Amino acid sequence: MASARELWNAVWNAVESEDLAALDRLFAEDVVFRTSSAQGTGREYATGVLGRHLKSYPDLRREVVDAVESADGSKICVEVLFTGTHSGALVHPQGGRIEPTGRTLRWTAVDKVTVTDGRITSWSAVFDRLSMLEQVT
Repeated sequence: MASARELWNAVWNAVESEDLAALDRLFAEDVVFRTSSAQGTGREYATGVLGRHLKSYPDLRREVVDAVESADGSKICVEVLFTGTHSGALVHPQGGRIEPTGRTLRWTAVDKVTVTDGRITSWSAVFDRLSMLEQVT
């Protein structure tokens, strides 16, 4: 079975290569997906959040700063540095948007992922919203 690290990497590889269809095989049907600004359940919700990221930053790239894994490989917590050009509108799940600035943004995030039976069942992403807002305003 795939570890949480392998599935986390597979998700971001799919996003970076614009292959969102690949996410269906990585997330459990009832995955709980949380970010700093919203929470939802299901593959469609998770794919929608990641798809919005891709539309906002089509050249999104990540650099792992640090990671901690459970001994059995079912959980991982990853500190990440993201870089991307703000080429698409930033759309908040509850409405509101920030139009593209064309600026290259850098921000940190922490992803906490849990895997059960070879699929991601929980994803929690906390990111530095203030730093992002300062860069686009």
